[in-house]
Amino acid sequence: MASSTNNIDAGDETIAFKCEECVVNVHGAAVCAKSNVIKAMVDAASTDSSNARTIITGFDPHTVVRMLRYVYDGDYDLREAVELPTASGSVHGKEHPVVSHIRVHAIGKRYEVSGLAALALEKLRCSETYIAAKNFVNVLRVAYQYSAKETDDVRTELFAVALAKMEDLAASQVFLTQLAEFEELRDFAAQLLPHVFKFAAVRYSRSEDSLALKNETIQLLATEASTHNARADIHIEKFCAMREKYEGELIKGERLEKLLTERSNQLEVATAKIACLESAPSQDTAQGDASEAEIFRLQELLKAEQARAARTQTHLDQSDLKVRGCEGKIQGLESQVRGCEAKIKRLQSHVRGCEGKLHRWKSAARDWLGMVKNAKTEFLMLQQQAGEYQRERDEAREKLHCHAEEAVSVSDAFKGINDLVEKVNHCRHCGRPQNCKWWMEWDGSDRARPAGLTFRCGDCTTKHW
Repeated sequence: MASSTNNIDAGDETIAFKCEECVVNVHGAAVCAKSNVIKAMVDAASTDSSNARTIITGFDPHTVVRMLRYVYDGDYDLREAVELPTASGSVHGKEHPVVSHIRVHAIGKRYEVSGLAALALEKLRCSETYIAAKNFVNVLRVAYQYSAKETDDVRTELFAVALAKMEDLAASQVFLTQLAEFEELRDFAAQLLPHVFKFAAVRYSRSEDSLALKNETIQLLATEASTHNARADIHIEKFCAMREKYEGELIKGERLEKLLTERSNQLEVATAKIACLESAPSQDTAQGDASEAEIFRLQELLKAEQARAARTQTHLDQSDLKVRGCEGKIQGLESQVRGCEAKIKRLQSHVRGCEGKLHRWKSAARDWLGMVKNAKTEFLMLQQQAGEYQRERDEAREKLHCHAEEAVSVSDAFKGINDLVEKVNHCRHCGRPQNCKWWMEWDGSDRARPAGLTFRCGDCTTKHW
């Protein structure tokens, strides 16, 4: 392909295609072999000396060039930079790949280029041709810009894509608003909205299930928090009991220490008394015996007090061990209480987080309900408009049918009049030839069918059928 100043092969016969301001010269045989429609257009242009160019309308120059590229190479590539010569300079084409494939599909259908529409549809299905939700309506408008015959396959494919992308499209308020806004997309919207409702209902049901699960989780967490609270209360009670026992052991230890001090004082007094008796001179034998007996008694008493002091010291040591054990247990209980309090705080924080999530889920569910209500309203409006369009279409078809019958009737009447005039050359009664004095008259009888008229002689007024 080349511009009007650069032919592909000067040795071959070329034809010129004109689209808007661009003119492209191509091999006539190559293009005509791919399309009978273009061949007929070329033949018509060649017979008209005033119009030596085949004019392509309804498509942009880039689409025409891609069609011609397919004619030569059997393929076309959107990644190729296409420069088209115009009166004002070169023009570059850049649009969404899906839109370009739709245009190529439409031109292939319109001009019946063998295999082009199927290739464009295959390229449109490619995974690289991703359509964002905000651009989907613009792509649909291009597909519905052409006739249903030219883009029926594309419309079906876009509907399948819309069903596959239902989650993104149903969540896009821009898509739903634009879909209801444009008149040419009413049929597509009427097909898609029931699926949107179904998807929204399923998603709302899932949201309800998720909300129920969140509520159940919150209840379980609340139960676990209550359990930890009860355990903390038990540990606190144990701690209080241990504290009382600890205080009791302290009081008992203090009493033992006091008693031990008293016993020590008594021992000191007894020891001093024994020493005094031993150092005192004896007065007589009886008094000496009494002193010895008193000394022996005091010694025995001293031994008993020493043994009691040893036992008291042992009890005191045991009380110290118990006190230290109680202190260790109290520290363990305090650690457990702190752990329970930390768990309770974590559970309370988790519960608050779940409550926040639950609030967000409820808000999202309310938003979905609002979207479903809006979509139902739009769907009812579309159904009403579709019903009105269908009634108008039926009325138009009925009128067209009546007009067609009237046209057939008028055509038959004219044919009958023409046959009657050609058949009657002279009057069957007076024999005079037909002239301008003869006239037509309404008869209405079966003999005058289908026109219902008779041809009367201008001289003798004889009727002719």
